[in-house]
Amino acid sequence: MISPSNWEVPRVGTALAAAMAPLLRTAGAVLFVDKYFKFDDMRYKETLREALSLVSANGQISLRCEIHFAEHDRGAPINLIERNVGRWLSGIIPDGMSIVLFYWKEKIGGADFHARYLLTDRGGMNIEAGFSAEGGHQMVQVGWLDSTLWKAKLSALGRASTVYDLAGPVLLVSHDGKVQQI
Repeated sequence: MISPSNWEVPRVGTALAAAMAPLLRTAGAVLFVDKYFKFDDMRYKETLREALSLVSANGQISLRCEIHFAEHDRGAPINLIERNVGRWLSGIIPDGMSIVLFYWKEKIGGADFHARYLLTDRGGMNIEAGFSAEGGHQMVQVGWLDSTLWKAKLSALGRASTVYDLAGPVLLVSHDGKVQQI
């Protein structure tokens, strides 16, 4: 039997995390890429909590975890995020773990920062509608990225990116709510 490369799952945190589990359980680095990620919104926090719970249960506390999001007209300014994200993610990040936040902007005439991905050092997935848990009444299409696309997306999100520009400081959020620029 051939495994499907694309399938649908309910838009709930446990189902999204279960779809991502093969990568989450084997990764040394995990990047959640979603232009619209809202740190103060329980719909996003539900999926993040479930995904990090899988990582933690597998003993990967030292895993490098990053969230990449981008400026948009409905997004909170980075200074507001920096002041509040530690409180917003309270109880979401497992003990001993931290998350690095990258805030990007598109280059004029450059690549679109719209598609949502889970990228790891082992492979990647497209998460079509993003990481928000809207409820079981909605489905989200997920799918494996081929190695060329996965590597291209991963390399576009490094600090020295030539694809996107950093729009603010890179933030480290610890499990205890401490936030620092790095």
